[in-house]
Amino acid sequence: MNKDSIIQDVTVINKNLGKFSRTNSNGIFNARATIEDTLLFSHLSFSTFSKKITYKLLEQDTLRIQVPDMSNRLKEIQVNAYSNINEVSLGIIDEKPIRLSKNQRRLKTAGDFKPIHLLALLGGTLPLDPIINKISGRTKKLLNFIIGLKFSS
Repeated sequence: MNKDSIIQDVTVINKNLGKFSRTNSNGIFNARATIEDTLLFSHLSFSTFSKKITYKLLEQDTLRIQVPDMSNRLKEIQVNAYSNINEVSLGIIDEKPIRLSKNQRRLKTAGDFKPIHLLALLGGTLPLDPIINKISGRTKKLLNFIIGLKFSS
């Protein structure tokens, strides 16, 4: 058991005989042992510990063994950065993307109306953003703003 919980699949090894058993869903196991034998209790989620068989243990009708919690405390953690590992070196993308500024992204999504956009009418669609941006002058304003930033810096 751990606190009040029954633990299943604990490996119980008799170190003297080299025989082992596992606990079932009720935490019960069968193991041959005599006085002075040492039983080793092992489970992935708990600390491994051993218990020596004594007269006092054998006198009990039911043997309740408390399995200690596992504690993994690290004194120091060191994180190494690998600058050579990125999305291109891992093959996720073919080439490193160009990072656009906020205004460059706006300009790219705003689009610019070109007569070729009218061909989309044949397919039954028409992109409205380029037309609205051309009429309102948004594309021109964004372009002038970006060009102004390049020359001022």
